[in-house]
Amino acid sequence: MARDIDMLVTGSFNLEHRHMVELHPVFEEGFVLVLPDDYRAPFDLRAGLPVLPFIRFSHLTGMGQQIERQLVRLKLKMPQMVEVESADQQLRAVASGYGWTITTPVCLAAQPELFTHLRIEPMPRGQFSRAVQVVARVGELGDLPRETALLSTRVLRDKTFPPLVAQYPWLADQLKWADDG
Repeated sequence: MARDIDMLVTGSFNLEHRHMVELHPVFEEGFVLVLPDDYRAPFDLRAGLPVLPFIRFSHLTGMGQQIERQLVRLKLKMPQMVEVESADQQLRAVASGYGWTITTPVCLAAQPELFTHLRIEPMPRGQFSRAVQVVARVGELGDLPRETALLSTRVLRDKTFPPLVAQYPWLADQLKWADDG
């Protein structure tokens, strides 16, 4: 609202100014568990905390805050050991065997070179998701925000996600597209 940004594609948005912005949905994605590929032990949050450390996404981000709220709802107390500032750092740490994490398919899709080093699992309980949308101030950019959302949906669905879904077909059910009706 300070006019530092005209339009934003985001999975996090503080709704306090909702009457002043237009929101155009792109897609919704479910959060997933990610472990090192060579971690072969059963992994079930229902049975208690895993042996590997939890690699937290920064508390300073909307995604990190959403994950922390879910951990609280699940009554999971993770020791504070590793916290990273970016999804790239998070996934590289997991791929290197330093721990496990909770993230989203779009973060995974941005790191295709790591797919073979990761074990991706659906959330066994406490499934949650986030909506990704284009946000702009009401009426200032004409059709550009809506067109950006439509283009973003097409590129993500048709180009970005297919390699990830080809390796993990169950991930298709974790994605809901805005233009699917």
